[in-house]
This record gives sequence, structure tokens and C-alpha cells, in this order.
Amino acid sequence: MASSKKTVAVLALILAAMLWGSSFFMIQETMTHDIWFMVGIRLLIGALGILVISRGRCLKVDKKYIPLFLLIGFWISVTFFPQALGLRGTSVANSAVITALFVVLTPALLFILKKGKPTNFQWVGSLIGILAFFLLGLSQGFSTLNWYDALTFVTALAVAFHTVYFTEALKHPKNLYPVCFFQFVVGGTLLLIVHFLLAATSHETVFFPTLTTNEWLGIFYLGFFTTSLPYALQGFAQLSVGPVQALLVISSEPLWAIAEASLIRGDPISGAALFSSGLLIIANVVAELKGKNPA
Repeated sequence: MASSKKTVAVLALILAAMLWGSSFFMIQETMTHDIWFMVGIRLLIGALGILVISRGRCLKVDKKYIPLFLLIGFWISVTFFPQALGLRGTSVANSAVITALFVVLTPALLFILKKGKPTNFQWVGSLIGILAFFLLGLSQGFSTLNWYDALTFVTALAVAFHTVYFTEALKHPKNLYPVCFFQFVVGGTLLLIVHFLLAATSHETVFFPTLTTNEWLGIFYLGFFTTSLPYALQGFAQLSVGPVQALLVISSEPLWAIAEASLIRGDPISGAALFSSGLLIIANVVAELKGKNPA
């Protein structure tokens, strides 16, 4: 019975990694204008998805965690917005690999913010992650990395901050659904507030942009299938498998992103990007040795 539960958990993690991987090219296809509005709606759809998946349990929250949830919601907005904007001018492969650099940044943030001492394995994992990014840049000439790649690096930094505080919230297992729900509500609301402020002060931004049916379908896919569902799958799976095995599967996200963009849209596959993604998987696994979460 325990073995079958672990098998289901691993399959859930694989599905989560595949769904997250598909978000990169879907963002490029869907979010072609009004990024503040579209990402905000994506996050609110993610919140509704968690509400449905949890059957309302996400609303049962201990009030003492609300300030932490607000902080996590801020970082989720900083995670999603620059990634979407960055994908306007960089490749899926670059975006996936650069985003995964959070494994490099998280131990340093853990040390600075929480006064925690990262293990030697976490530092080695970080160095492997730096090597992966260096090889990706070297393969195409660092001069070709543009400001869209820099925006994506902001996403990686935000993911690291989010990972630190999200993991702190999950020290209480009952926080899984509430923190997922409230982070999406807070993040989506913040982005929509910025959108409406821009609309009020600029003639180039409209309050409620006219989106095509395909754009709305794309936002729904991103909101439910690449936002709420993967988080729920990850939470479910980690009740049955340890952090090393979970991270091994989840860290395959860049490989799925590259493969799916190539298979569905015909994007060229870069050997350097694949190699860098493989190094990032190794970096995550090394950082997880002895069963300690890098966040």
C-alpha cells in the first residue's frame, strides 16, 4: 500500500513538472498585451482553483499567519509578472533555465534572512547552478542575453524569496491550502491594482481590455492548469514522498519546458540548454542531500 501511494505521488509530481513546463510557451502565446491585467487574472483564477480543489478548506486560516500570507502573496506577484514580461523577448529555454536559478539564490537568502546556516551540500548545489547558467550564457555569447533575461532573473530572485517564506508557512501542514489560496488572491489583487492605476493615469491603458476567446482560454489554462493544480499536486505528493525525491522530479521543469515548446510549437532544441537543465537537476538533488529543504 505504501509503495502504491509513493507511485501515485511521483506521478503527481511528474504531472506538476509537466504543467509548469507548459506555462512558458503558453505565456508567450497568450500574454501579448496588458500583462498586469492578464497575470492578475491568472492568479485570481488560480485562487478559485484552490478553492474548488480544497472544497473550501483553504478559507480556514489561523489569523496569526495572515501577515506571512500577505508577504508570500507579494512575492508570488513579483514571481509571475517579470516572467511573463521577460518571455516577450527571450526564449523558453533561457526563461526556464534562468528561473530555475532560485536553487542558487535560496541558500544565500536563507542565511541572510533567517540566520540559518546552509549545509555544504546546499552550497555545492548553488555552485553547480551557477555553472549551469554560465554554460548557457557562454554557449550563445553573454552579449546576446538581453534585458528580458534580466527580468527573468528577477523572477528567479523572487522565487527564492517566495520559497523561503512559503516553506516557513508550510511548517504547519494545515497551511497548505490557505497559503496557496491567499498568495494567489493577494498577488492577483496587487497586479490588478497596478493595472487600474495605470489605466487611470494613462490613455494607452484601458480598464478592461478586450481579449479574444483564445486569450481568455489561455489565461484559464495558465490560471488553473499551471498555477493552482500544480501547487495542489505538489502538496498532495509531499505527504507520501521525501523532499529529495520530490525535488528530483520537480526540478525537471526546464527539461519539460524545452521539450514541450519543441514538440507543440516546433521551437529548436538547444543542446546547451538541455545540458544546463540537467545540471540544474543535479544542483537541486545535491542541495537536498541529507533530506534538508534548500528553503
